[in-house]
Amino acid sequence: MGKKNDFSKIDNARIILGLGEEAYLKEIKERYRELVLRYHPDRCPEKKKKECQQKFIAVQNAYETLMEYCMGYLFSFKQKEVEKSSPDKQWQEHIERFYSEFFGDTKKNDY
Repeated sequence: MGKKNDFSKIDNARIILGLGEEAYLKEIKERYRELVLRYHPDRCPEKKKKECQQKFIAVQNAYETLMEYCMGYLFSFKQKEVEKSSPDKQWQEHIERFYSEFFGDTKKNDY
């Protein structure tokens, strides 16, 4: 990548795309596609062309910023890492957190 990531630039980019503080790559791409279609100057009414063009450019720049940031991640295809990030395991951990917050520690037996 070469240049240091600037949090404010990345945070601003995610806000422009309307993303939360966490997003999957698929969500970033879907949101980008939705916004470039919405603000594409050829699709805007004549009286809003300038506004659409500005938003279109902002969306494009934001997407490029986030993609540059995301491309700096190292993806692991090791079995341990793949299993750690599986949707089933994430769901199980979510359920365990929910029940432990709601009912207390469900792993210890008080009776």
